[in-house]
Amino acid sequence: MRTLYLHIGFHKTGSSSLQLALYNNRSNLLDVGWEFLSLDKLGNSSSFIKIKGSESMEYEVSSDFDGFLGKSTQDNVIISGEHFSLLNNEEEISKLKETILCYFDKVVIIVYLRRQDKLALSFKQQAAKCSVPKLMLSSCLCGHSASALPELTDDLKKYLDFESKIKIWCNIFGKESVSLRLFEKNNLIDGDICSDFPRIINLPYSLESIRVNEGVSRLYSLCSHLLINLDYPSVIVDKVRSKINRDSRKVMPSKKEAQEFYSVFENKNHTLFDWFGLEQSFDGSFEDYPDESNYKFTEEEFNSILGIISTLSYKADCLTEKEIDIVRDSALLLEKVDLKKANSLMLIANRFRPHGGFIREKIEYYKSLLK
Repeated sequence: MRTLYLHIGFHKTGSSSLQLALYNNRSNLLDVGWEFLSLDKLGNSSSFIKIKGSESMEYEVSSDFDGFLGKSTQDNVIISGEHFSLLNNEEEISKLKETILCYFDKVVIIVYLRRQDKLALSFKQQAAKCSVPKLMLSSCLCGHSASALPELTDDLKKYLDFESKIKIWCNIFGKESVSLRLFEKNNLIDGDICSDFPRIINLPYSLESIRVNEGVSRLYSLCSHLLINLDYPSVIVDKVRSKINRDSRKVMPSKKEAQEFYSVFENKNHTLFDWFGLEQSFDGSFEDYPDESNYKFTEEEFNSILGIISTLSYKADCLTEKEIDIVRDSALLLEKVDLKKANSLMLIANRFRPHGGFIREKIEYYKSLLK
């Protein structure tokens, strides 16, 4: 009997570590009669899931997935791609099942769930690695607002609605075909997904733990979201970030903010776990969060970022007119919020466009108000 073990994520549940561990052990897996298929050298097959729709994010399985499955040669095959967890449409999941059953007799779906506030916090930090908005899924779903946790848009709510989504997968593939795991150290075998995953699928081979795709520092994250949100060109975003001193601190919401975010999903989680017959549940503690959030710049930090921007080794003619406009317009957006910061940005625009009449007028206007 040919069996496909499809690991579908979710994101930020150690998927990258598991995928790389599986990829690095491809030959060893073949020696014990198992095969790991992947699209890239990191072990990830997420690219088979395509984003469609302009007003709301909808997802579909690429037609190339059929041929990919056809390349498999063993009776036990593993594929991993956290983007599969995006699928929440019965028609698309049904098509996925039909495609798989053309090659396999049995399917096992492995899902790791992380408490929504923790997943969203980590996903928002992932979005801070962007230089261009909406180039990565994390940017599309979490945005770049000045906050630790992302805004709960309709698209993000659908993504984080574990109950509705898992029930669809169970209805299509059968509840008995879905293995539901909680991504929490106390609920994982040996506290690690690289130990947990092989055991739950009865893989006759152990994997060593690998740590990849670590988060970014607090100031790096704040700086990225600020510049991306203000439409700074990627060349400036990358240049500024390269000069930031990184430390071990992470962006954190307050305990109250995290509790309020999770409360949107808490009852639905309990309903899912009860329906699924899961004895475990998410850890209900919020003690990891501080009493006060830390996602706002201090005056010193903001001035440091402006200083980096103002001393970039660009000549005026090295920036396009559009890029200078972005710096100028960023100042205009800030002038009603923080006049000092708006003035600093306008001075930078003046450096690149020293003969701009409007910019000079604004600088004089700001100067008069700041006296």
